Order: sequence, then C-alpha cells, then structure tokens
Amino acid sequence: MPIPTSFFRSETAEMIREEGLQRGLARAEVRGWAECVLRVLVFRRFEVGDAVRERVVTCRDLDTLDRWFDRAYAPEVTRAEDIFAGTPVAPSVSVEARAFRLAEGQARGVIALLDSRGVEIGDLARERITACTDPATLDRWFNRAHTVPRAEDLFSG
Repeated sequence: MPIPTSFFRSETAEMIREEGLQRGLARAEVRGWAECVLRVLVFRRFEVGDAVRERVVTCRDLDTLDRWFDRAYAPEVTRAEDIFAGTPVAPSVSVEARAFRLAEGQARGVIALLDSRGVEIGDLARERITACTDPATLDRWFNRAHTVPRAEDLFSG
C-alpha cells in the first residue's frame, strides 16, 4: 500500500522545516559564541573552572555572550570570572542579526588576537577580515592568527 506523501510537499511542511532550520541555526550560533568566549579565556591563559564553563555554555543570550567575548579581551580582566561583571539581561534579536553579530565578533577576535601579538594589520587585511561573513573562514583565520607573522598570511592556504 503506497504511503501518501503530499503532506511532505505542502506549504505547512515547508514552514515546519524552515522553523526547524532557523532553530537549529540559532542553537548552533549560541554554541559558537560560547566556544569563542571559552577559547579567548584559554588563549589568555586563564583558569577556566567548571563554574565559568557551565555559565558560558548554558547561556542562551547572544548579546550576553557578545559582551563576555568583548570583556574576555579587556586588559582589566585578570581572571575568567571577571567577564561576568555587570551582565544585564538583554532582549533577543533576529537570526539574521545574530549571524551578522557572530561574524562581526569573530572578525573582532581575529583582529584583537593579531593586535595582542603585535602583528601589524594593514588596511586591506583589516578590511578583508571585517568584511568576511563566513563563520568557517573566520574560525580558520582565528586559528591561524595565533601563529602567523604577518596579517596577510591569514589568507593563504
């Protein structure tokens, strides 16, 4: 007996699939932000205890994770716990805005890491980094930013 498949091609099914995709993207984005925050803390050689790790990975607010990411680079932050100082609750934002902010935050992370290592960043390299919106590319550049002698070397390979 054939199974009816018309539902799977209906407008309702399409809406359900799109909603699931958007939820999955939002969850992945939150996990990505949390991972970036933890990576910066580890890069700065802070002791990241279970309480800090738990608070970061269970946070579901992108604006909060963005603030923690920025604070993780701040010179006045001398221990991992310091990133939580003055953390207000923020309103939620759209998936598109979140994706843009994630890329923007990743680009800032690449630039901040190069700056902290004393690597000179020319205008063209800075523009290319800040214009990039692909999380995988920015993640690759972030990993390379730990070791490259010149900012332009991020883009090779």
